[in-house]
Amino acid sequence: MDKNKIKTIETIYNGDKIKLDLLYPTNKILSDATRQYNIKIAQLLRNSSNMDGLLTRSQLNKYLDGLGVWTAVDQNNFIMKQLEIRELEKTLMQGGIELIEAKSIAIKMKILRRDLMQMHMRRSEFDASTIESVAEEHKLHYIISRCTFEHETDKLFFLNMEDYKDQMNEPYTIDITIYFSSILYGYDENIMNKLTENQFLMKYNFMDKDGNLIENGKFIDLLGRQINSRGQLINNKGQLIDAQGNRVDEDGNFIIKQKPFKGIPKKKKNRIGQKR
Repeated sequence: MDKNKIKTIETIYNGDKIKLDLLYPTNKILSDATRQYNIKIAQLLRNSSNMDGLLTRSQLNKYLDGLGVWTAVDQNNFIMKQLEIRELEKTLMQGGIELIEAKSIAIKMKILRRDLMQMHMRRSEFDASTIESVAEEHKLHYIISRCTFEHETDKLFFLNMEDYKDQMNEPYTIDITIYFSSILYGYDENIMNKLTENQFLMKYNFMDKDGNLIENGKFIDLLGRQINSRGQLINNKGQLIDAQGNRVDEDGNFIIKQKPFKGIPKKKKNRIGQKR
């Protein structure tokens, strides 16, 4: 078991502190998980006519294209941005250019990655309801249920996949799921620090270890504007401003000393009649 162990975590279960061993799935478990995936796909395809909005990814692509939500143009723009990042990365890694130009290239790469992330989020929010995504989630649940062991007893922590699903909303199960997802699907929580542009920016003190862009010891955004530690635009006095430089409060309301309006008719005084 030890040779397959990828992590031991401590967590709270029923009020007690316990240790759990997370094991990398064996070839047998991966094979069984793939079979579970295929069974789920077949089941969902048989029942797809009775399930509102559950489509295959191919059907979803056609549906989103018809609505104009994600078209062939969007897909092409996504690919072109990826290719542009690759070319900029090559230039940055080669060096031999002015430092200020290299900084501009690194910033442009960050902007392009931000755009890609926004596009990906717009597209992927629909993908979660596809037949393939549901089956992939089912496969992941199977793997977790077969690869999580009690540290002290070497017994499976979850009785079966249904037992895992019954505990899905528990904090320890969420932690386990996140970790297995990172291992199986290649997510790296330190990926931002490993990006070429971020390594360059940190090396030459254009970015701190927390990922904040800095200039002359002050935080700036991707457009070079001064910001505070919360990412809000500020002026040289540290006061909050909007994109046009107007002073604002925490809610984005203008801070203005209002002058009285001109041309307002004066109110006539009511005359009190005298008694005869």
